[in-house]
Amino acid sequence: MNYNSSLSKMATDNELKDLSQSEHPVLRSSAFREMFHRKSFNHFDVLMSHLDDTAIVDTDAGEFGIWTRTVSDDILAEASWETHEAKNKDHRTGSD
Repeated sequence: MNYNSSLSKMATDNELKDLSQSEHPVLRSSAFREMFHRKSFNHFDVLMSHLDDTAIVDTDAGEFGIWTRTVSDDILAEASWETHEAKNKDHRTGSD
């Protein structure tokens, strides 16, 4: 699995929230990846609320082949913040 921008054109924020609760791990991971591309989601909150997701997904590692990892590991790999200071703020306070 790799990032597919089609969700950015098709899914609203509420639909992504619904997909993040899907029984299918690939749909959950796809929803999380799109959430991390949108400023409308608090990345820290999304990350923290799904760290216990141990379902397995295969991810595209480019020239390294395919990586098998848990949905939570995929979330950790994809989460981002606009600045290092914003990441540290979320880490210390648990919020924006």
